[in-house]
Amino acid sequence: MAAFWQERLTKAMTIVAELEDAISALTDGSIQSYQLDSGQTRTLVTKQQMSPMYLALSRAEERVARLEARVCGAGARVFPGF
Repeated sequence: MAAFWQERLTKAMTIVAELEDAISALTDGSIQSYQLDSGQTRTLVTKQQMSPMYLALSRAEERVARLEARVCGAGARVFPGF
């Protein structure tokens, strides 16, 4: 069962890295669009989609934190994002 959660954690961390790369590329001003490639799907994102991307990044980071807690055997703590 531990291998299952470790695999989920690895995938979630990859998603975080991809979103961070996209946000970084779009915010530096040199490009207008960026292609996210999950290996299964490709999605073209633009600067106009930055707000949903920040939300997706936040949710992905929360998922990583929960999965890390599972993999390490700790309970997950949830903090509201006020």
